[in-house]
Amino acid sequence: MAKIILELPKFQETFNPILDVLSNGETIQYRELIKQVIEKHYENNR
Repeated sequence: MAKIILELPKFQETFNPILDVLSNGETIQYRELIKQVIEKHYENNR
């Protein structure tokens, strides 16, 4: 059986998109945060 090796994302690749979405100061729920991060930063990567 082959081993699958996954590289962990760098700190800034993970948290900068999250901080960007939260930068407006609003309180949002976790699922909404994830949705907005995906739409704003990763939608074109699919």
